[in-house]
Amino acid sequence: MSDYSQPEFYSFSQDSIELAKYVTHKTMSMNLQSLLDLGCGCGVVGIEILIRREVGIVLDAIDCEKEWSDFFLKNCHSMIPQHKFQFHHKSFHDFLPERKYDCIVSNPPYFTRGTGRSNPNPLTDKARRWSEKEQIEFLKLFQLLKPDGVGFFLSRESLKHWKDLVEGHLLMLKLFEDSQVAGAKIITVTSFE
Repeated sequence: MSDYSQPEFYSFSQDSIELAKYVTHKTMSMNLQSLLDLGCGCGVVGIEILIRREVGIVLDAIDCEKEWSDFFLKNCHSMIPQHKFQFHHKSFHDFLPERKYDCIVSNPPYFTRGTGRSNPNPLTDKARRWSEKEQIEFLKLFQLLKPDGVGFFLSRESLKHWKDLVEGHLLMLKLFEDSQVAGAKIITVTSFE
């Protein structure tokens, strides 16, 4: 874990590595050509998946915090230089790609804004907590899955919480809880297309 370039305000944890291992195992039989990492931070989840896969997969990664860009790019250049990758400094709402994805992954914030105690560093707090509006915009991006694509994300929220958001916003997604990593649920997402 120490090989990654990371900002002083935040360090990723083992759950990112475990999610990447899980996704790699679950998608090994897929002809994976495109991967989207939502809220990528320094890029750990997407990079760890590509390290374990064949060359030729395109990694698009988005994060609303520009501070992550240099860390993401440095990590990609040093760890997966043989792959194509791009960092998009965008909010979930503003990300409008021209492609659909074989796989979408994320280790998003675990806590809903307004619950628990906040961190005095606003960048750290944003990496750990998000609003329900951001959760809805996050789920909408899973509609970028190809018809046979699959998505995975970690959550401490219940599966019911996520299903209620999907149903309440008429999103054409199927969600189910697949496993657990470090106390967080792995939520698997597929589309109805």
